[in-house]
Amino acid sequence: MDIGYACLSVMVRDASCARTVTVRRALSLPDDETRRELCRRVARSNLANTRRLVFHNAAHGLRLYRITPQLVPLATHPMMAGWDWQEELREDFRAVGEAMRTYGLRISSHPGQYAVLSSPRPQVVEAAIRDLTFHADLLDLLGYGETGRIVLHVGGGQGGKAAAIDRFLRVLDRLPERVRRRLAVENDDTLFHVDDLLTLCQQGEVPLVLDLHHDLVNPGHRPLDPDRVGAIFRTWPAGERPKIHVSSPRDPRDPKAHADYVDPGPVRAFLRLAEGYDFDIMVEAKQKDAAALRLARDLGLELRPLRPLAGVTPRDTAGCGARDWHPQDDGTETPVPARAPDRTGLPVTRGGAG
Repeated sequence: MDIGYACLSVMVRDASCARTVTVRRALSLPDDETRRELCRRVARSNLANTRRLVFHNAAHGLRLYRITPQLVPLATHPMMAGWDWQEELREDFRAVGEAMRTYGLRISSHPGQYAVLSSPRPQVVEAAIRDLTFHADLLDLLGYGETGRIVLHVGGGQGGKAAAIDRFLRVLDRLPERVRRRLAVENDDTLFHVDDLLTLCQQGEVPLVLDLHHDLVNPGHRPLDPDRVGAIFRTWPAGERPKIHVSSPRDPRDPKAHADYVDPGPVRAFLRLAEGYDFDIMVEAKQKDAAALRLARDLGLELRPLRPLAGVTPRDTAGCGARDWHPQDDGTETPVPARAPDRTGLPVTRGGAG
């Protein structure tokens, strides 16, 4: 079992990988090349900081990581149609992906709420396909194949859930193969619960990512039990480890909002239901990596620095903020960033370019 978090770190200082450029800011610039240069510069900063987080995650034993879709500002906006961002940023992506694969990180992405394949409006579906293709582009550039999952909600239920699921299944056949083979769906907190998606996943041969928080506020027809957990995990291809999402309600009066940390009680209860299964845990709490580390501690999971799958050299940590090198038993080395306590009581990696 591995554990991880989504997109941003609260422990590594000055390491945002989701800086963006607003449309208004871009339109205020004098010409296309100036706009591209700004987006190019922000994207390279985002990618460099993502690479720093790879070494931070490796040092703390956090193997799961969700990339942010904001890595490349305005990449899919019509005003940037002439920008060949993939070619210009190819080496930057290569360096990040190489570091990720060196430590065996498991990578995913999660399109936003406007990527709705079940919409009855053709223009909404076409926009969703473009967005999913962009996510596939990111994963391709990082060197991740089918194991780089794109996790999606089904979306709106216009005409009823059965009609929406039927539309979703029909659109699956229209997706580019490199999108289709990466797609996984997640139960949401409003409409489509686990029982709805089990049917969809079995018919469409799409893995189901179980979100425990969403199941709490939008439960299926009956509580989770070992049989249904088994059915969920069997939607995943043989040889690929399933994963679940975990978070906790921030307030009983606002149960859908995510708390800073994860209450370990419901996770422990699920572990008992899922006894005998091997799966991973993606933490979606507000305190990101700090929350993942706290949950690992609360569950008694022993996290050790990730060993490189292949040898690395000190040049691989350039710009990651690592201060020293700790040899492993097998003679390889893992970068361990300098640490200091912060307000969470957990280690914090100091920022800096190197």
